[in-house]
Amino acid sequence: MVTMNAGQIAALVGGDLHGDAHRQLTDIAPLQDAGPEHVAFVASDKQLRTLSNSHAGVVLLARSILEQTPLNLPSVIIAVDD
Repeated sequence: MVTMNAGQIAALVGGDLHGDAHRQLTDIAPLQDAGPEHVAFVASDKQLRTLSNSHAGVVLLARSILEQTPLNLPSVIIAVDD
């Protein structure tokens, strides 16, 4: 199993990190199923309601919807190009 941290993932995808760069991750999962060790992805503003209830460790989020993201999320956010 490969473990990466949020900072490494942000550098890999060319994203802007919002949160703890040292958060350790081991897998990917759909947003609704993700736990603290998972990376998940939000592609549209329709998924933002699910984001509030997600336990994902890191969420890759389109920059175009970053400002619509709820504050005080437990997830680390990496904003990426659409």
